[in-house]
Amino acid sequence: MEKFPTLELIPSIYNQWGIGPHFILGGNIYQLKENVKLNEDRFRLVYMQVSTIFNELFEPNDDIFLVTNLSTKVKSNVEEN
Repeated sequence: MEKFPTLELIPSIYNQWGIGPHFILGGNIYQLKENVKLNEDRFRLVYMQVSTIFNELFEPNDDIFLVTNLSTKVKSNVEEN
């Protein structure tokens, strides 16, 4: 990474720099429904939130560096014995 030589792509990347926006998106809507299908309401809300934030923060000629954090854990309603 020639533009960011000291940057490590690890969890909590946004904590490595003193500045930068961090948003929690989707409110209290979980990404999966009880039947483990995607909760489309959450993804619609997140899309609207991200579009609004992006358009407010950046100009058409800005250079940007985007990093996403993907969680692969699935909530389970089954009690473990």
